[in-house]
Amino acid sequence: MAGIGKSISGRRLGFRRLEGFAVLALALILVGGCGDRFNFYGRWNGEQATPPSKPNEDPSIAASYAKVVVLIKPNQDFEMRIDTLDIKGPVSYSGGDAVLTPASILGVPMEQEPKDTQDRYPSATLHPNPDGTLRLSMAGRNAVVLRRDPDESQRPL
Repeated sequence: MAGIGKSISGRRLGFRRLEGFAVLALALILVGGCGDRFNFYGRWNGEQATPPSKPNEDPSIAASYAKVVVLIKPNQDFEMRIDTLDIKGPVSYSGGDAVLTPASILGVPMEQEPKDTQDRYPSATLHPNPDGTLRLSMAGRNAVVLRRDPDESQRPL
């Protein structure tokens, strides 16, 4: 009879160990999965919708306004060229998105810019798409799809 008790308690102990390992494995998978972040680092290019050129207007002007370039640096700063303006500031993260907070436009601190300029260039959000592109969203604007620059260089904008 004593042998049967040892056998049953041994099986219970083995089952509890197996339960413990299963719970630990699940926890590691969940924690590990949450720690993975999309690789935002590098240079990203896209085009925003712009009004059509006027009859006497050089089409290259509209093309330069359409071009959007975002550079995410290793030190977690960004540079962005949008509407032909160079915007710089820090990058932060919220969930799986990157948040770009403008600190300066053309080298002028945001707090020194007129209110309408500050309103026109609020924080932007970069959201990773399943195909590896990014969706750039800014309040009051249509979203822009950005594609990673193939050479991923850190050259200035």
